[in-house]
Amino acid sequence: MELIQRPRRLRGSDAVRRLCRETRLSPDSLIYPIFVDETLKGRRPIPALEGQYHYGLDTVCEAVQECLDAGVGRCILFLAARDMAAINAHTNLDCAPGGVNDCLAGALGLEETVVLNPSGTDGQGRPWGLLRAGRREPVSLEAFLEQVKQRLGCPGLRYVSGGRPVCRVAVGGGACGDEIDAVIAAGCDTFVTSDLTYHQFLDAAPKGINLIDAGHFPTEDPVCAKIVAYLEKEFPQLIIIKSTSHKEVIQYFVEGE
Repeated sequence: MELIQRPRRLRGSDAVRRLCRETRLSPDSLIYPIFVDETLKGRRPIPALEGQYHYGLDTVCEAVQECLDAGVGRCILFLAARDMAAINAHTNLDCAPGGVNDCLAGALGLEETVVLNPSGTDGQGRPWGLLRAGRREPVSLEAFLEQVKQRLGCPGLRYVSGGRPVCRVAVGGGACGDEIDAVIAAGCDTFVTSDLTYHQFLDAAPKGINLIDAGHFPTEDPVCAKIVAYLEKEFPQLIIIKSTSHKEVIQYFVEGE
């Protein structure tokens, strides 16, 4: 058998490593159900499920925190009352026109923004795809880093210089490190994304790309204000609340600060 690369490199994500390693059972292997009734205050026992409760909106966060404290990192919310629904538009919203990455490009002040390598068009004929690319007046990487940190509210940035000024910028909210080569092929000098690996940083300088990891939460959060505004307009009878407990979890320690 001839190996082009070490098999360990194929286990580049936590999900794949969990799949490939030896079988083990621990709290973080479990999924815990949490039953929510938005008409309820506090919590109420479920007679048919001993030890289980319906939680009101005022106590559901406490229930989730109890799971996290116990090492159970995966919770499914069963919205038990009044036909409530949980809607997860994660990757769809990344790719959609006006979604995560259009909002990220706007937050960074990019102009002439286009979909990088479109995957198709929507019902209105608008191209859609994962990444966005736009232009800005040429600026040094150091000046751009300061703008990224300020505009996205990042507690810190990880970056590697490709030795070029910042002019044509690609953005990919969340974990888009696998798209680095596509960004380079499209003629971009800078890529703002998150969750980058050591080897992606290591390869960036020889490839001539300014690589900026601005954090998973900060690169996706700009779309939330637009979602809130849309829902308030379309459903004026509802109270729309953006979560205040969901925020950047990664902290940075810098000597002297």
